[in-house]
Amino acid sequence: MSKQPEWLEQLESRVQQAAERMREQGEQNAALQKKVDALEKELAENQEEAASAWNEERDEIRTRVEALAGKLEALLVD
Repeated sequence: MSKQPEWLEQLESRVQQAAERMREQGEQNAALQKKVDALEKELAENQEEAASAWNEERDEIRTRVEALAGKLEALLVD
């Protein structure tokens, strides 16, 4: 078997390096996608908690304002 030309060996080496980089980047991409998915899930949960807390606070304020309004009405009636 004759020796391959140097340019062909270089080409093979470059193709192998490119294939290895693509494999590594595919693994990195999969890991990053898992992180993104986890962060999106966490964000959704935090938004739900924030909305729930806001609704509770709003309801508490409404109840207190209604109580104050009732007291004021009682004062006006007397």
